[in-house]
Amino acid sequence: ALKQLKEQRAQDQANHDFLQFQFDQLEAANLQADEQSELEEEHQLLSHAEEIKGSLFEALNAFSEDGGNIAGKLRNAAHNLSSISGVFAQAEALAERIESARIELEDVSEELERNAENIEFDPARYQFVEERLNTIYELEKKHQVDSIADLLRLQEELNLQLNNIENGDEIIAEKEKAIEGLYQRCSRWARTSQRAEKLRPRQRPKI
Repeated sequence: ALKQLKEQRAQDQANHDFLQFQFDQLEAANLQADEQSELEEEHQLLSHAEEIKGSLFEALNAFSEDGGNIAGKLRNAAHNLSSISGVFAQAEALAERIESARIELEDVSEELERNAENIEFDPARYQFVEERLNTIYELEKKHQVDSIADLLRLQEELNLQLNNIENGDEIIAEKEKAIEGLYQRCSRWARTSQRAEKLRPRQRPKI
């Protein structure tokens, strides 16, 4: 077992530099568990920023017709219906439905405007995201894995291997010490047995 341990130790030392290089590369990448999906989503958005912004403003413009505001027209319609509720029983219910539609449309309009204003193409950010994703993709391809989670597991495994290699001499020394202790105990037992045998009274032969 000790011989096998020493042989494994020699092999591990030969692989140490390669394992260390792989570990250092992963550690330097400073990978985060969920960043790939987040970066891919951001890359998609930045790649189509102008197209998205244009579509949002086009949708926003649909809320205005011939210079008028749809929400304002709905407000007037609801008010007109409420004014005849005394003489037309269904008018109030219709007015309430129109008012609910107006409130929903105003909410959608505000959200469209907010999103349209927040989307901007940032060349520097786009370059950073693209380079970061390329780093992740290259590492996944190199190690033949499909996710950052796999890369992080590999990093942990490499770290454990390196720690075992660096502590290999201590492990072998402990094994050798244990074997030497066992040998010494066996030697003492053998010497004690020999002395006991010499001191044991010999039986006289019968005449």
